[in-house]
Amino acid sequence: MSMETLTWLNQNVLIGFTDKRGRAWHYDEASQGEQPNHYPGAIPVPDVIKRLFNWEPVEGKVKTTFRAGGKQRTVEVPGKKSLCHPETGEVFSIVGKGFNVHSYQQWLVKNFQMILDDSDLGIGSAGLLKGGGQAWVQIELPETIDGPGGIKHRPFITGSAVLDASRSTSYSTGTQVAVCDNTLSAALAGASAMIKYAHRKGIEIKVQDVRDALAIVMDSADAVNAELEALLAITVTDKQWEQFVAATIGPRPNAMIEGKGSAALTKWDDRRDTLTALWKNDPMVAPWTGTGFGVVQAMNTYRHHHQVAKGVDGGRAERNLINRVDGTNDKQDALVLDRLQMVLAA
Repeated sequence: MSMETLTWLNQNVLIGFTDKRGRAWHYDEASQGEQPNHYPGAIPVPDVIKRLFNWEPVEGKVKTTFRAGGKQRTVEVPGKKSLCHPETGEVFSIVGKGFNVHSYQQWLVKNFQMILDDSDLGIGSAGLLKGGGQAWVQIELPETIDGPGGIKHRPFITGSAVLDASRSTSYSTGTQVAVCDNTLSAALAGASAMIKYAHRKGIEIKVQDVRDALAIVMDSADAVNAELEALLAITVTDKQWEQFVAATIGPRPNAMIEGKGSAALTKWDDRRDTLTALWKNDPMVAPWTGTGFGVVQAMNTYRHHHQVAKGVDGGRAERNLINRVDGTNDKQDALVLDRLQMVLAA
């Protein structure tokens, strides 16, 4: 990871409730500037605005330059506009003129303030990614939940908005395992909620819908605990684990038959060995080895800490944060459970 990325994480990602969950892995005091980005309790709303969302994107004209008839010409592209950072000049996206900008201050702070009302939830994390083109605010229960099998977790709801036109604004639920940065989809317990708002004029937040999602967060602890108990009750033998790994990464390639040489074998063996080392020895997984939850935790840990980040400038750290807010983790958790059930049913 580059120093620029480490500095960005320490100056543009705020972490709360560190008295409950400890520091983020990317904590680096020297990279934080004048003010720490870690808070022992909930992150104050004014700090989120001042440190992250104290600007609004600017809209610009889109022009194109081309050569025709021996002359160079520049013309404005009709029906298009650019969204840019007012200070850095970062161009987030080229969108249609009907694209409705969702201000971070409005959609991730003021809307949450309306939703939170008198609840006990507080801001647990907030940040900017992609040079400011993506943002999130996560609110959490103040206390860590003691789940079955020694599993401690923190239910949350995340609001996510973008200026790079990559997805709709959304509010979604989940829970975070306290021993690591792994997140579990509340969908595991059938208690999930993701509410999306398209970037179209006339689209406004429905406060009651998101308040209903908050109620799910408040109630999801019991539902997640019940699901964790069910996963802990599933016995997974070493043979079934090997079958699960094969179902996940595919059968071991035969280099001579497939003509792929030793590289494919080495890659497959490395992935298998890494997953099995997590399954048997990693402190974030080993306490639950031999159970369905151990499988979920092993795959979460592999995805968060070992899987190569492709197509993401900021590397694994940025990839993990994006996956947390765009629904990728939810889909991956569901896929893991599907594969596990397939192996167990064989």
